[in-house]
Amino acid sequence: MYNCPQIPNGIFNSRIKWTILAALSIAYISFNLSPSSYGCGLDGIGAANNGLIAFHCQAWRSDEYSVLTPYFQKSVLNKYGSINEFSPYKERLISFFALPTLDWGLIFRPQVWLFHILSPAKAYSAYWLTLMLSMLTSSYYLLKFAGLSRRIAISGSLLLFFSQYIQLWWTMNAGVFAFIAWVGVAMLANVGFFRRLFLIFLTTSVTLFSFLYPPFLIGGGLAVGAFVLATSPHRFRDWQFLFAVGLGVACASLCAAFYYWDLYTAIKDTVYPGRRVANGGGLNPIQLLGHVLPYLTTTGQHEGGADSSAIAGLNPIEIAVIGSWLPLLLVIFAARGSLCRALRENLWFISVMTSLLVLLLLWMTTSWVDVLFGITRLNQMPSYRALYGFGMAFLLTQIYLAPRITFQFTLSRFFIFGFLVIISGLLSTLIAKESGQFKEGVLTLLRADRSDYVVFVPLIIAAAFWWSLAAHERVRSLFSSPVPLLLIASTTSILTFGLFNPVQSTRVIFEAPDSPITRALEQAQKEPVERFLAVEGGGVLLSGLGYNVINDTLLYPQLDFFRKLYPNIPDLEFLNIFNRYAHIIISSGVDHPTLLQTDAIVLPSRTFTMVSTSCPQSLPPDFNAKRYLELQPDVAEAGMDAGTHYLLYGCKENRDYR
Repeated sequence: MYNCPQIPNGIFNSRIKWTILAALSIAYISFNLSPSSYGCGLDGIGAANNGLIAFHCQAWRSDEYSVLTPYFQKSVLNKYGSINEFSPYKERLISFFALPTLDWGLIFRPQVWLFHILSPAKAYSAYWLTLMLSMLTSSYYLLKFAGLSRRIAISGSLLLFFSQYIQLWWTMNAGVFAFIAWVGVAMLANVGFFRRLFLIFLTTSVTLFSFLYPPFLIGGGLAVGAFVLATSPHRFRDWQFLFAVGLGVACASLCAAFYYWDLYTAIKDTVYPGRRVANGGGLNPIQLLGHVLPYLTTTGQHEGGADSSAIAGLNPIEIAVIGSWLPLLLVIFAARGSLCRALRENLWFISVMTSLLVLLLLWMTTSWVDVLFGITRLNQMPSYRALYGFGMAFLLTQIYLAPRITFQFTLSRFFIFGFLVIISGLLSTLIAKESGQFKEGVLTLLRADRSDYVVFVPLIIAAAFWWSLAAHERVRSLFSSPVPLLLIASTTSILTFGLFNPVQSTRVIFEAPDSPITRALEQAQKEPVERFLAVEGGGVLLSGLGYNVINDTLLYPQLDFFRKLYPNIPDLEFLNIFNRYAHIIISSGVDHPTLLQTDAIVLPSRTFTMVSTSCPQSLPPDFNAKRYLELQPDVAEAGMDAGTHYLLYGCKENRDYR
């Protein structure tokens, strides 16, 4: 009989694993890699190089490449000071997301520490790497400290990180995703009172300072807290534990409140988001089903990204859920009676997690708990944002129960699962067709949404491995555990949702791009102007690049600034327009300031000195063809007519003609 070769003990010891991790991390930073979609912004301004290395930049992630990344650029340009001296607004550079601003809050923002050591490009790459490693390791230790094996903790953390919701929301909300589980790790750690107090204070502070966004903080906090209560109920009978946790969270909250007080006071009375009140209900049932059939809500998958939504009226980001094939795999491959026995033997765990899931489900689908959420201030989490907490709690429940179930692999079970995958693909195509997002026939479903069927790759590999080596005791033992199922589910997510974000060079983010609009702005800033510069449309990227333009995304209302520009607007109308977080857009199509949407203000172009790259229909009066060819020898060498070249190309390229 063939004996499987034994792996020598210690070959994967800690030293080798840390060496490999360090080498990969150094390579990631050395090559200036990131998951940013900033290339879409550079494409939008006509830059010659968008810095894209692999996959596609995601236009849906505009809150990252047109808000978060430009604010990092502003911080670098201002040498990490707290005021943006390059902007007409002179706004403060303290944000609800972590910036490398040089102040005392930097202590609780470890992901940006390297901005003060490395070049900005490498530091921004390290920023993304730190967040990714933090989420993977915090999820791992949360599961490990809850009593799960190393293999299950690793595969579980991969499954959570590469889930649809995390990947699609990652580049803007990574601060919460990366650190929230550390609070649970601090609660589960076997340490004394003072160490726990310090760990709770530290992990909570880092989470709050990384991304102060209540909807995700509430959802993630509820999921992690419920998981700790469900897995370690004895801790909550210890008053020292409760006191350490309560005091640590309270001190961290006071610390964050003191740091963000100016931002809080500026935001709390705004029309948006300060006066936003969320009500329950409104979630599409398809999104709930997507937790079990993970590709149900997307159609037109390409390189793992969702090109369009299967739900009309929602973009691919808004329909995302923390779904995977794991629940279906657990049910189909569970040995007869094993699943029911696991539920009975873990009644307390099931009771706690189910209570949270039901509570969030009621909030997302009905108005029954509106009063409760209003009293507890949980209504700061809109119902559709509760998908994060709901999905995280649901996945943690599955991972925790998985090793308590005995599994049985048979060909019939493989075929049943494969059949349900095909049914899911048909269903997702029909849903997309019904919503008007996909108008072709069902017969083209394999081409329409091929991500549904990626699961067949690891499934077939697992089936072949089981079929050929089932006689080996170690193989039978492995396949009676949940590890193969977790690997099938996590591998599928990695191959699909894990490829949603691009591989983007950070070098181009902190270099001045070459484009018609940037050349025009550089020329305009050299000349004296009586009014503020502006460009048609939005332009926060230009503000991030250091251009003194009115186009921006304002985290704080700039009431005094705009009152000077528009003194005749009545007070109530003025406050309704400008007292908000807003993208500032310039348009020649409006005569007075107007709200485009809740977070977008359109200003009339006549108020500003407009910088344009559009070319005239005829040659300028002082155009000299001979002089133009002397200044542009490549045009003369090509034998092109000087006037024709200037009108078609030279003007857009800002070429001199005099």
